[in-house]
Amino acid sequence: MIMMIGYAAFGQTKEKFPLTVGAAKIDITPKNQPTAPATGKYDHERAFVRSIVLDNGTARAALITIEGSLNQVSWAELVKQLTTELKCPAENIVISTTHSHSVGNVGGPPPQPQASTQNNPQGSPQVNISPLVATIMDATRQAKSKLQPARMGFGQGVCYLNVNRDVIDPETRKWTQAANLDGSTDKTVDVLKFQTLSGEPIAVYMS
Repeated sequence: MIMMIGYAAFGQTKEKFPLTVGAAKIDITPKNQPTAPATGKYDHERAFVRSIVLDNGTARAALITIEGSLNQVSWAELVKQLTTELKCPAENIVISTTHSHSVGNVGGPPPQPQASTQNNPQGSPQVNISPLVATIMDATRQAKSKLQPARMGFGQGVCYLNVNRDVIDPETRKWTQAANLDGSTDKTVDVLKFQTLSGEPIAVYMS
């Protein structure tokens, strides 16, 4: 893996560019670890909810990463709570999700439809809100409470790690999912770096 990144950290002062940044993360690794035993060479991966909150004195934004997934009802509830908590429009919030095949079922079992129709005159089941919503809000509140004067830098590099997984089976001549080393993949890595005015790291957000 090769990654070469040059940061263009802007030399703003607190008076001219009152950017403040705070970050927090919460471990959401399930207690019931995967059935596949650890080899002893590598630990099982940990799963986190991560939140970075930015404020420039007139507007606020957030970069949130979830290792897991949310149903549509939970997404709507999360955005509602985030915009209220941060007092910013939904357009200022970026939420990205990822997942790991070795960390197990993150966030507990998937929310199931409620059997009760007490608050639903239509009689159809209601979908429970994922417990991840409360965890994301907790991480975001922690990040907001840590807002401090900061600098932001942007860098771009490359990483030759990902492989195209669309390939034609040599026997069936049909599409299958396998490593296609000749297939096109985007090797670009974009990085946002946040640090204190004295140069201490606050957070990194990368794609």
